[in-house]
Amino acid sequence: MFYSVFLQNDTCDQMAIPTEKIHRLVLGNGEEIIGPGVPNRRYYRYLDTFVEFPSGTPDSLRANRPAPGTVSVMGKRAALASDNPALDISEQRLDVVDVDGNTYRTIKIGSQTWMAENLRVTRYRDGTPIPLLAHNKDWTGAQTGAMAVYNQKDTYGLLYNWYAVTDPRGLAPDGWHIPSDAEWTALEQTLGMNVFEAQRTGAYRGNGVGGKLSGAREHWEHGELTEDHQFASTAFSALPGGFRGYLSGSFSGWGNSAFFWSSTAIHAGSAFYRSLNSKHSGVYRDHASKQVGLAIRCIKDLPEDDDKIYSAQRTADDPQGYAPSAMKGIVSATLWRGMTTERARRSLGEPEKINRTEYNFTIYERWVYRQGRTLFFESGQLNSWED
Repeated sequence: MFYSVFLQNDTCDQMAIPTEKIHRLVLGNGEEIIGPGVPNRRYYRYLDTFVEFPSGTPDSLRANRPAPGTVSVMGKRAALASDNPALDISEQRLDVVDVDGNTYRTIKIGSQTWMAENLRVTRYRDGTPIPLLAHNKDWTGAQTGAMAVYNQKDTYGLLYNWYAVTDPRGLAPDGWHIPSDAEWTALEQTLGMNVFEAQRTGAYRGNGVGGKLSGAREHWEHGELTEDHQFASTAFSALPGGFRGYLSGSFSGWGNSAFFWSSTAIHAGSAFYRSLNSKHSGVYRDHASKQVGLAIRCIKDLPEDDDKIYSAQRTADDPQGYAPSAMKGIVSATLWRGMTTERARRSLGEPEKINRTEYNFTIYERWVYRQGRTLFFESGQLNSWED
């Protein structure tokens, strides 16, 4: 969780909260200092170590003496406020290693755990090298997985076409996968984007959400994004690594734009992506040619006991496992409100029919299974079902 700290008369004896979790400091004279990890000023100082924010600490903080890992300024009192007290954002950890031995920081936002760095692996999970296409003509003609280096691989990661995203040999580290469009949407809504905005395509949606996902202000061109008061408040740390086009194979956008693939195709030639731009504080959602080179963030697989995947009990009379007796036994175990269409497919298989309508930028789907089971989705999430 990240906090804004409000100083009364610019003074405070002691605040038991790590400096890295403070992204905004408001002084008694109204002066506002933006973080994250607010920069060194005469009112307070950094310390070398950090401590966890104690559970149950009241919004008005008082203390008698300094302690390691906290903000320390001279005076009496400070008030503490969280931008979203219900949002769980856990500390970053170095606990993901890809097949090349690269290690990645991670961040837990809500119920999802994401990499806090762009993927930079050069081999598929089985050890097969991913082709590095340096020449533009090779890139524009590629119909299989490929990667490219734009700038500073260790900082910005590599760019991959969408064929690499879905290659069956696996691009993400074991236990991780490339996020679907629905998983990106879930992240955006966790950070405050409303359902109406989340379903829009070809537009910047959710003012401020892009700022929360961004990181390292020094890497970004100055603009609305870097001026947002919640810039870098989640430690997702999106950086402006640009992209590689498919018509000419040229690179563009470094320093002002970040682009990320989803694993969701919209039709044979294109797939959904997300992007951030220094001129906007929202998140852009659209689809692009699968030949475009974009960065990749991976998301952690759900634990097996949370996955709730149904293995149909097939018989000679019921080869698909969709008999009423089989379905009745797995309703509570496989269906829950809010599950994504992707998870529903994994649990129940492909429906016999899908009716899809769009109204006021919201997508409604009615999935019909054999034996009369019907699922109702709104904006890619299960709303209700009937037998």
